[in-house]
Amino acid sequence: MDGRVMAALRIRARHLRRDLDWLLWVVGTSTDDARSFLGAWYLAYVVAVGVAWAVLSWAALEHFAAGLLASLPAVLTLMPLGLALGAWCAAALVRALQALRRSPFRLLASDISWLSGSRSALAAMMVSDVVSRCAGACALGVLAGLLATSGMVFELRTWATALSALAGLCTALLPCVIAEARLVREKADASPAGALLLAVVAACALAASAVLLRVPAVPEAVLFSLALSLVASFVILGRNVCMPALACEAVLGTEPSTMRWLRLTNRALHRELVRSSRLERRGILFKLPLGGCGWRALVSRAVLVHLRRFEGLADILLFAGVYVPLLGALCLGALGRELLVPGAALLLRNYHSARELVRVFDADEDNRLIRPFLPFGTLRLLVADSLPALLLSMLVSCLMCVAVLGRGGLAPQACVICALIDVAAVVCGGISRVVLPGVYRRMSFELTLFAVVAATCLVSLTGEWLAVAAVLAAFVLIGGAAVFLGHDVPL
Repeated sequence: MDGRVMAALRIRARHLRRDLDWLLWVVGTSTDDARSFLGAWYLAYVVAVGVAWAVLSWAALEHFAAGLLASLPAVLTLMPLGLALGAWCAAALVRALQALRRSPFRLLASDISWLSGSRSALAAMMVSDVVSRCAGACALGVLAGLLATSGMVFELRTWATALSALAGLCTALLPCVIAEARLVREKADASPAGALLLAVVAACALAASAVLLRVPAVPEAVLFSLALSLVASFVILGRNVCMPALACEAVLGTEPSTMRWLRLTNRALHRELVRSSRLERRGILFKLPLGGCGWRALVSRAVLVHLRRFEGLADILLFAGVYVPLLGALCLGALGRELLVPGAALLLRNYHSARELVRVFDADEDNRLIRPFLPFGTLRLLVADSLPALLLSMLVSCLMCVAVLGRGGLAPQACVICALIDVAAVVCGGISRVVLPGVYRRMSFELTLFAVVAATCLVSLTGEWLAVAAVLAAFVLIGGAAVFLGHDVPL
């Protein structure tokens, strides 16, 4: 075997060991600690506890799923398995569309530089990456098949596990085949159009296997034939792939080891850095002119920022469409007072979603070269920069309140409370950027939001929604005055 190929396999083994160390770091050990006697015993203890926890958790989950499946009528026995196959079909379709734009292969720049002189070595790295993806997808498929047939006979569980594993294998192979077809060399005999047609057929076959579950021998035959076709296409197209093009696409989006450790130590910062790197790679989506000057220019610029950095819109919709209506319904007693603390904890746990409302304002405040020349105070800048996101969040919150609480007659009260919570979140963002008068120090966004949510929950125990609305309105007014009178200094 070529020495470069062996080097590629050793590099892949080193990456697997690094990933294992990344997981073991949580419990304070690593594979290097196993060289000592105490380190080896501690590592064995951690592995034993982890295996026991996984087995017991899986048994409890299967018991719970078996109870749910036992309550279903006999006609709907295979419905969970059909849903699992449908989820695989949707995942395959999404991954196939992503592969049309960008390769799913991921190789580090250092590895490509080391192996750039050997096509066989790069091919070995690519194949090892695909094999690891397929193994993970098959393992996930096995678990999904077992969970979808909990409490059923052994033969049915074996059949469902095989179907789900084959569907996972096809889902993992499909984007790789499409990427190879797109990156195939121009003078090769392989046809990219044929591979793309195979991708369409693959998506249809996955959907058919989910629909035709009750037809004997059809789902397994379809999935097995599809898996063989994808494997054959991957092997044939792999011989004609343009390796320089594949290497250029594979190195994009790979994060260094320091970023992986940062994901454990500071998830918020890691999330921001990942989104910033995506924004740097993103091309110009479209061009829109700024509207007018003054306030209108700030508002139109905020709209453009949210459209360009559209990942934040999902956080805004999640905050305004789930967390805020949930807290509003709990304050009104529509879901029971016993869920008030878990609901408030859920909102506070996802405070970064609320902070997306003031993203543009934070960016303007952080730019200390431009901020002194903006002819706006802190409060006016906060209102102008946050207005588009605030209007969107208020609209979504009110729509969710009407949809969920409309029949109970609590929609108007819930809309008022949810709108005030959205405005209070924006005010929390403004307070976090100024030195408060009389206190002469800042209050972080998290602490201010915690105070608002805690006060809202405590007042809601009185059962008067007007008291809750009055507390939120008072905070908005007092917080707005604090932002107006506070001293804006750089962080």
